[in-house]
Amino acid sequence: TKHIQRKYHSMHDDLVAKGDAIICYIPTDYDMVADILTKSLIHDKHWKFTKAMGLRLRSSGSDKTR
Repeated sequence: TKHIQRKYHSMHDDLVAKGDAIICYIPTDYDMVADILTKSLIHDKHWKFTKAMGLRLRSSGSDKTR
C-alpha cells in the first residue's frame, strides 16, 4: 500500500542521510554470494560461493569427530 511505501522510503532516506546505511548498485552478473541460494550456478561459482559462506564439504553420515 502507499502508506507502507512512504514509511519504507522515509526510513531508507533517514538511514542514508545519517550515514547508517550506504546504498550501492550491484549488478546481478557480479559476485553475489546469495546467488547460491537463489540460482543455478556453474560449478566454479558454486564452489566459490560455498567457500565464501564458510561452508565445507562433508559426506552425509560421516561424522569424523566421534
